[in-house]
Amino acid sequence: MNTLQYMQKKISTLEDGIRESWSAVRLLKDQTCPDVDPRWTSNGILEMCSESVDELFVATFDCIRDSAADAIRKTCELVGARVVFWDLREPFIFNLYHGGVEGARLETTLPQFDRVLNNVCALIDDTLRDIVVKSIFKASLEGYAWVLLDGGPSCAFSDFDVVMMEDDLNILKDLFVAEGEGLPRSLVEEEARFAHQILSLFSLRAESVIQLLMTSSEHSSIGLEAHKYGHRHLGDAHTLIRVLCHKKEREASKFLKLHYHLPASSVYDEAATEDASVKSPLMADLIKRSASFRWSDKGSSSFRSFKKKIQEATSDFRHVGW
Repeated sequence: MNTLQYMQKKISTLEDGIRESWSAVRLLKDQTCPDVDPRWTSNGILEMCSESVDELFVATFDCIRDSAADAIRKTCELVGARVVFWDLREPFIFNLYHGGVEGARLETTLPQFDRVLNNVCALIDDTLRDIVVKSIFKASLEGYAWVLLDGGPSCAFSDFDVVMMEDDLNILKDLFVAEGEGLPRSLVEEEARFAHQILSLFSLRAESVIQLLMTSSEHSSIGLEAHKYGHRHLGDAHTLIRVLCHKKEREASKFLKLHYHLPASSVYDEAATEDASVKSPLMADLIKRSASFRWSDKGSSSFRSFKKKIQEATSDFRHVGW
């Protein structure tokens, strides 16, 4: 990556040098050969040569410059993914909130984050620092979203947990802002918007998420698209079901067991679940409505395989060959 940045700098220097050389040659010819046929002076051959030089800049130098910039961008993305999903996979991806939020907070991972950032910044050119750090920040947000939505049965979140998770996300943002010496605060807030929106879904009651799920399925059946963030959709059925799967709430567990045949969460007692459903008229009404709700063919097909996907998601990720 440093080599690509060096190439970009030298291309600009070479371009300026060639232009200056042609200007000097033109001036010299005008001074030494004032009586020569104009076709062979600066208005002749040198003009044609100048046009050739301009074409050289457009066809060759600009192409090299653009290719180097694209290679730098892709390399930065690779560095971000490597740092988060490989170097920090154990403390961040696999262990964050594992077994409970209170005992596996983000602050335990901050020393590793800080060390990796220092190592990366020490190796790259100063002009590339912000680009690389931004890539690592974006990858860390993707990893954080993965923990929230695909963390598996060991990650279940209550309303009290959401408060701590919001604090953790703010800590992560502050780490990359670095008291004004890191990324701009406005950029950090913009990139973290999707993660905040996911947490806002977890702060809702299960009844509200189920209503959103039914609305999302209805919209998908008529071709309306949800808001996109990369490859994820904030309001699509898969995201909402993942939120329900990771909510530590009896109503969510009962809904998933009834409609998707997912096993009830181990933190709930079946009898308590039944009692809770009786005491919640709104939940009973939602379950009744969702049972008669006409899901789209596409939604029905994806839901039939959802149980299998959930069971395989965590094991596939943990055993994938890096």
